[in-house]
Amino acid sequence: DPGEKTLRAFGDAEVPLPEDPRLVMSLLDVQDEALIRVVLERLTELVEDGKRVSPALLRQRLAALETWIAEPETRDCIAVLRAAVRG
Repeated sequence: DPGEKTLRAFGDAEVPLPEDPRLVMSLLDVQDEALIRVVLERLTELVEDGKRVSPALLRQRLAALETWIAEPETRDCIAVLRAAVRG
């Protein structure tokens, strides 16, 4: 999966994910919950820093994740991101 390879490369290089929320949101397609949490945490940081995300698109992406996410830590990250978007 290209998204997983990209995320692993960023992690291995200890480089933060980009500041473009749309680009970061596109990485939510990976199937590894540890990587999903990295993306969710970055999106939360971006929202808290005032970066704009499409609330409708984000709701859709998070709802899709919740259909298969199993780990409580990942669900917690989703909740924190939702709260940040609501302000």
